[in-house]
Amino acid sequence: MIKKAETTDLADVINLMRLFIEDQSIGEGAGEVVEVTSEFLLSHDAYSVQLDLDKKQNALGMITLATIFDEAGGQKILFLENLFVKKGARSKKVASRLVEYSQTQGADLIGVAVAESGLKTVGIFFENLGFTKADKPTEKHLVDMLKKLPLERGAEGPLTYFTYRKH
Repeated sequence: MIKKAETTDLADVINLMRLFIEDQSIGEGAGEVVEVTSEFLLSHDAYSVQLDLDKKQNALGMITLATIFDEAGGQKILFLENLFVKKGARSKKVASRLVEYSQTQGADLIGVAVAESGLKTVGIFFENLGFTKADKPTEKHLVDMLKKLPLERGAEGPLTYFTYRKH
């Protein structure tokens, strides 16, 4: 079951982010940033954190939907970030459910950035859900729109952008 995370779900969001950091062997000190970032994501209008819960209401995974309004183009853009799934739930289509949920949110364009090191796995995952590699003008537009968000993006290294457009 997908549900919007509220401030009462802060512990679940922090836990999922920490598990990801541990899994990816990201440097020390990241834990402190996780708490501050999680609180901000749950309290700012530009972001919506969605949780996938099991029947016992345990959080299996999460995704952050960043909403950007492109006034010039008259579009609602969603940018997907923080797609984290607990190891034990990775074969249960949790990530697919979270991304498919984002595709029902009435956005004209959905974007996601994939680290080039993950193109063979994560890139294919998004392509299987109907995303396509962004062309250069669309990529530039997304990057420009992301500058409107209050949180800066991390230093993930070289990125490839994928987009999904509603039909």
